[in-house]
Amino acid sequence: MIPSHTKHHLDLNFYVKAVLLLTVIFALNANRALATVKENKQIAGSQSTKPLKKVIDPEKFSGQIAAGYKAAQDAANICSKLFCYCGCDLTDEHLSLLDCFTSMHGVDCAICQEEAIIARDLNKQGKSLAFIQQTIDEHFSSQYPWDEASPALEQYFRSIKVQSKKVRTKYSANNSNSKKMDSKRHCCGH
Repeated sequence: MIPSHTKHHLDLNFYVKAVLLLTVIFALNANRALATVKENKQIAGSQSTKPLKKVIDPEKFSGQIAAGYKAAQDAANICSKLFCYCGCDLTDEHLSLLDCFTSMHGVDCAICQEEAIIARDLNKQGKSLAFIQQTIDEHFSSQYPWDEASPALEQYFRSIKVQSKKVRTKYSANNSNSKKMDSKRHCCGH
C-alpha cells in the first residue's frame, strides 16, 4: 500500500504534468491561429486600402441568388481579393468577385454565386486568404471562358501569395495550346 503523503505527491505530479501538457497544446494552437491572422493582415495590407463597394441588399432576392449576395456581403473583404472566373473581367470590366455583387451581374451567374458561398464558408472556418484563393482558383479556373489571361487575370496572378501550378500553367505565355480570345463568347457560360 502507498503511504497517503506519497499518494498525494503522485496526484500532484499528475496534475502538474497535465496542466503543463494542456498549456503546451493551447500555446501551439494559439500560435497557429495567430500565424493565420498575421498572414491575412499582411495580405490585406498589401492590397488597396480603398473602401469596399457596397453589395446589393441580398433581401431583394430569393433562393440561390440571395445566398450568393449574402455570402458576398458577409465576406466582402475576401471577395474583393478573389478573381471571378465567369469571364466578367472582360465583358463587364470587373476586377474582383466583389464587383459581381455590387451590380446585378451576380443575379444570373452561378459561377459568381458559388465562388462567393465557398469563399464565405472557408473564411468562417478560419482558412487563410491564400488557401481560399487557391481553392477558388483550382475549382473555377477551368470555367474561365477565355483562352488567354486577360489583363485583370494577370494582375490577380501577380497579387496573390500562393498560386496553383495547374492554374498558372494553363495561362502561361509558353502555353502552345492557347488561342486568341473569341469576341463571340460571353461570360457566365452564355
